[in-house]
Amino acid sequence: MKNTLIKVLSLTLITLLMLFSFTGCFAARLLEEKEEADELTSALNDMDIDDIEGAQDTLASVESYYNDKSDFGKPDNIEEYIEQPSVSSQLNSQISSMQTAQYGVTIEADDNELIYVFKYKNALADKNAARNAIEQGMSSVDSYYTSMIGTLQAMVTEPGVSITIKYLDADGSLIYSKTYR
Repeated sequence: MKNTLIKVLSLTLITLLMLFSFTGCFAARLLEEKEEADELTSALNDMDIDDIEGAQDTLASVESYYNDKSDFGKPDNIEEYIEQPSVSSQLNSQISSMQTAQYGVTIEADDNELIYVFKYKNALADKNAARNAIEQGMSSVDSYYTSMIGTLQAMVTEPGVSITIKYLDADGSLIYSKTYR
């Protein structure tokens, strides 16, 4: 019985300490907020009516601008998007990881179309066999490129983003091309 009483008293004491600690933090925060409000009130009292009207006009102008341009800051299309330094850096990293001994990779853009170009380094003996193998391989990544369309569309303001995958022979002739919309 004595041990139970000690446990109950200990838990009660811990609970009270936590309550006082919380109340103290809450009171300190209320005091900070009151001081901030007092400073703001003082600053507003020091302003004359012309300053207030000017600030209201500026606020209304900025608010109107942002309401009219909900996509503020986004590039218009994929071509502009990939020209951004951070995106360009990511693409360069992606390109270097995609390069193989068999082919080189470039990523281009034309308006709202992102284009992956895989160019074989050596001429292919049988382009039809290569085309068939590429088609089979591409069917396994269709869902990746399709989902990528939605991601890219969210990055630009103009609708109609597409991704084109091209495979070229060493001489630049087209072996395979597929566009995802």
